[in-house]
Amino acid sequence: GANVITPYSPYDHESVVYRSPYYQMFDAFQKGQLNLDIPVDQKLIDAGDKVYDPQYRNEIGADASWDRAFYNGKYYSYFGTAPLFLVYYPMYFITGALPTESFVCTLFSMLISIFGFMAVSKIATVVVRKPNFLLVMLSGVAIPFVCGIYILSAYGDFYNLPKLCGMAFLFLLIYLTLSAYKKPKWYKFLMCGITVGLIAASRPNLVIAALATAPFFISVLLNKKIKLKSKLCYVAVFIVPVALFAIALMVYNYARFGSLFEFGTSYQLTVNNISLNNVSFAFLWAALYHYFFQMPDTAAAFPYVSPSSCLDGTPSYLGGIISVNSYSRYFYMTGSYGVFAFPLNWLVAFIPAAKKRLRINIINRWFIILCVVLSVLIAFTDFCMAGVTISYVCDIAPIMAVAAIIILLYIEKSVRNISRIYKVVYILLAGAIVLSILIAAALAINTVDNVYQTSVPALYSAVRSIFTF
Repeated sequence: GANVITPYSPYDHESVVYRSPYYQMFDAFQKGQLNLDIPVDQKLIDAGDKVYDPQYRNEIGADASWDRAFYNGKYYSYFGTAPLFLVYYPMYFITGALPTESFVCTLFSMLISIFGFMAVSKIATVVVRKPNFLLVMLSGVAIPFVCGIYILSAYGDFYNLPKLCGMAFLFLLIYLTLSAYKKPKWYKFLMCGITVGLIAASRPNLVIAALATAPFFISVLLNKKIKLKSKLCYVAVFIVPVALFAIALMVYNYARFGSLFEFGTSYQLTVNNISLNNVSFAFLWAALYHYFFQMPDTAAAFPYVSPSSCLDGTPSYLGGIISVNSYSRYFYMTGSYGVFAFPLNWLVAFIPAAKKRLRINIINRWFIILCVVLSVLIAFTDFCMAGVTISYVCDIAPIMAVAAIIILLYIEKSVRNISRIYKVVYILLAGAIVLSILIAAALAINTVDNVYQTSVPALYSAVRSIFTF
């Protein structure tokens, strides 16, 4: 009979060795332990600190579980635990089975589309005020495209699962923050605190992106119309969940690795010894190029654009990792593109005009500036510690898109009464959004073409026929 694809699989506590880290984490917690129930090759234990050198592991013929953290003779998972408690446990309690990674990725992708649209709508009403309706709708539609969701979710693997989860809650945080800024209520700040905690428990480096919302929180605290008692309440209900999440994560880290701030990435058994990587300003320009300015490759055949190689030779996309001695260090270097591959993001170039020409108030200006500055910081640290892949670029895509959308809506608003140029500017702004969507769709199709061709062949053929000239 035909194979039936289901969103879940039966839980078998005796067969976990070749399952995903989330399956193995669930199994470990069910057994009352933190380490994964994976047999350990004695050669790994005997290797000492050399165990993290992939070349040495090959030389001694050690059998290692790929991309797991190995510490004190035991395997651990370094992936964020939020998806485990938000999806895996609820589904297990309801069905007695565990969800597949592709199902969870699809679920969080749907949430990104919803929360992203909510964030854009709230930006329109709170930050910009009286924006153009069509541009707001187009911007909301563009969010999942320019954030690379259709690439990450198409792979549907455990690598992208925590990234999608963190991104979903980042958009939710933006929505909740603007809601609390517009009409401060204690429960809104409580929800903001919980959301920050969930971001940290999904993908910790996205907490850096969450800092972009700080100007709105600070403005509430500086608002003289709000009573001191209310301000203290807002601070308390925000800080408490953040502190509880932070304490829980630090205790979890210490119990596994003897360090409050070690999530396990330094102990990965992967393509290189991650612990030897450090932050160096020598890689700043390389990070800026690969994460921002690297343009996709173009071709004469559908879908016309594809991720460009970071190296000489054949590019390896998200599904296949290349490790090379590049930039005097071993990095992940895969086919990728920078966020400026999308014309929508070019609009951040108008930041210098934000105050006088666009008349963006100081709070919104600082939010936009922080979005860009923190994007550079994340890109820099990601590149120094690991290199570049499309999934890493997706770390900065959300806040870059949000900053660009705010500027776009302000540009339209600023020229609304200038009839001689309004139509031209409007067409250019709408065109930037539509072109960004098309480029993002083409990149997704070319990056994971086999997924879209096999899962929706009729749709793929129809789209190809429309855009084949």
